[in-house]
Parts: sequence; C-alpha cells; structure tokens
Amino acid sequence: MRAFTYRETEYRSLAECCKSLKISYQKVRRFCRHYVRANRNPALAVSWCLGEAKLSPFEPKSFKYEQDLERGQDRQERFLERKRQELMENF
Repeated sequence: MRAFTYRETEYRSLAECCKSLKISYQKVRRFCRHYVRANRNPALAVSWCLGEAKLSPFEPKSFKYEQDLERGQDRQERFLERKRQELMENF
C-alpha cells in the first residue's frame, strides 16, 4: 500500500500506522477494501476505526464488497451442509 499522512504524521504503510495507533489492521484493511473513499484515502479508514469520523450508511461501496458478501454466503452454506452431513452420519 502507498504512503499516506494521518494527523501530520506520514506512514509508509497501513500496518505501520495501525501498530503505532494500536488499532486493528484487519478492520482498517476491510474498510479500505469495501469503501471507495477509504480505498483512495486510508487516513479516512483509520479515523473511522478510531471513531473520530462517522461512517455513513450511504457511503459508496466498492465491487469487492459484493464479492466478499458472496464468498461469505458460500462459506456459510458449505459449513451448514457439512454440519447437516455430520448430523445424518451420527444419527
């Protein structure tokens, strides 16, 4: 990821920023992946994670958001099917 500035401090990476601010890297990364404005400006994702800025429910989402939703639903269906199969075998 590219370098960005947050609170007048320049960070070389998102991981470096999250480590110094002691926030979840995965959560900030997910914001950057799912929202268009956060993808362009990672400092916005950091401020959302810290609660400094409000995340609007009308924030435009990227196409990766839809892909991740579909993958999550597929994983859930596979898990439920596997558990049903185990239940039938053990019954």
